[in-house]
Amino acid sequence: MLTDDEALAVLLGLLAGRRAGLLTTPAEATEAAIAKVRRVLPVPVRQRLDALIDTMGFTVDERPAVSTGTDVLLTLATAARETRSVLIAYTDRTGSSTERTLDPYGVVSHAGRWYVTGADSVSEQLRTFRVDRVDSARPLPTRFAPAPEGFDPTAAVLSSLAGTPYAHRVRIRVQATVDRTRTVFPPGLATIDELAEPGWLQVRLQAQELTWIPRLLANLDQPFVVDEPADLRDLVRELGTRLVAGADRTV
Repeated sequence: MLTDDEALAVLLGLLAGRRAGLLTTPAEATEAAIAKVRRVLPVPVRQRLDALIDTMGFTVDERPAVSTGTDVLLTLATAARETRSVLIAYTDRTGSSTERTLDPYGVVSHAGRWYVTGADSVSEQLRTFRVDRVDSARPLPTRFAPAPEGFDPTAAVLSSLAGTPYAHRVRIRVQATVDRTRTVFPPGLATIDELAEPGWLQVRLQAQELTWIPRLLANLDQPFVVDEPADLRDLVRELGTRLVAGADRTV
């Protein structure tokens, strides 16, 4: 009764609802529904969907989802579970297309998009790729060594996204706890490191535009120092001037 796309939609809906805490039904009911959907699927389809469930990471975000080819996603997930190399055709954000061999360590859903992370034959480094930009994926007969012990695909994807090169490199020191700072600079947006000076953290991110960052700093409501770029300091001053003007206005 269900196509691959429909079965994937049902299972991911149940998994997302369970992991995001959106389902009010008992956990047993969700597991029973997942089991029933799996039970009626043809064996090949069930095995491929199981591979996705076994290898996927998950984060919660309110941005709209980007359509991803089901066959490509399931091929990458199966390859990750079987530690099998994959030949992918990939189009990057500049429109350049390449073919490369990828040893996929896992697939991750974040901010409405799917990502695959693994060892890349072109750069010979750990790379993260958007699955919706993978034009094709073909399993190869070669196998690869499993990911290093303790490797977390979700953490790797978020770290990669936080370091994506954009027009501006931003470094800010804040006097706050990591938990407080993460409320406005979540994983995938910024990396946070502790500094030698007690109580201070360094926030690093890349941004195409700077205008939205002063609002985050105001929302953080903790002491901070903008190390770079100088243009961001100007924007923070402008926001402060507007806020003071609004506070002084009586009519």
